Amino acid sequence: MADGKEIKRKKGDGRIKKLDGAIGHFKETLRIDEMAETYDVLAKWSEIVGEKLGNHIRPVQLMNTTLFVKSDGAVWMNEFNFVKRQVIQDLNKRLGRPLIRDIRFKN
Repeated sequence: MADGKEIKRKKGDGRIKKLDGAIGHFKETLRIDEMAETYDVLAKWSEIVGEKLGNHIRPVQLMNTTLFVKSDGAVWMNEFNFVKRQVIQDLNKRLGRPLIRDIRFKN
């Protein structure tokens, strides 16, 4: 340098920051963290709704803020409707935010 001082730069320092930013942007764009949390909750479905209901009501799709479930029949749909609001609260508690606003049955 002109003043005789040499500035040492860590090798690859700028590239690491760019890569970290790109990974963060990629995760945010694909909503990977949200998908992982959602998968975790759905994997523990029976634990949340109870084994009895969990054996007869199964989550099949999450679209926006609505969770779609399938049931083994009308009796189980009726039974589930009694606890639906509590299930939504429990799911959102597991997620750490109000992601699910409604649960609907899908044919």
